[in-house]
Amino acid sequence: MSTNTATVTADPWADPKTSNSMAIGFIGAGFTVNSGFVVLTLFACVFYTGCGLMYSPVVCRLSA
Repeated sequence: MSTNTATVTADPWADPKTSNSMAIGFIGAGFTVNSGFVVLTLFACVFYTGCGLMYSPVVCRLSA
């Protein structure tokens, strides 16, 4: 009797760094939209970091 055991890989879409970074950037930009260009740009960079973290596993898999 053989059992089929598959290896489970981590889901890159469920990475908490990705969702947390995007949420902090989005919510922070919403609360500080009237604070000035520099603060808004910093939160946009945090949001963009989350986007980059989300797509980096896809790029690594496709380039291999």
